[in-house]
Amino acid sequence: MQIITDNAAMKQAATVFIMDHGSSLPSVTRDAVVAATGEGNWADGHARMLEALYPIRDQLNDAGKTMIGQIAAFLNSWQLLGMAEDARGQRILYAMQRDLGEEAPAGVVWPDPSTDPEYATPHAERVAAAAAEAPVAPPEE
Repeated sequence: MQIITDNAAMKQAATVFIMDHGSSLPSVTRDAVVAATGEGNWADGHARMLEALYPIRDQLNDAGKTMIGQIAAFLNSWQLLGMAEDARGQRILYAMQRDLGEEAPAGVVWPDPSTDPEYATPHAERVAAAAAEAPVAPPEE
């Protein structure tokens, strides 16, 4: 997997991914990914794209898993949006490389899938936690 550390190259890779594979994504995911590319803040846009793709990683082809790994590595390299927190960016990158069947770098053992982050970003994790703690409104009669 090519690691991308340049914003312009990351934007180009995201655009090419959408053009080549957008039609194969579930519509809700595709809409979220397309909306993420229009995000005013480039870091937020990349994070939103990661948050849209990561939950369906098991349904994605190799191009989708590569895109997830590239975004995670990109955000991690800039230490943006908490991706360095608990080594989340590196762990997501390693998980995608493992799932793609790539050989582990010297001195690295691929992590066990049970240790993969559940959420793509700390933001997505906080949103899920808040939703789980929110009281459920009783059904309207």
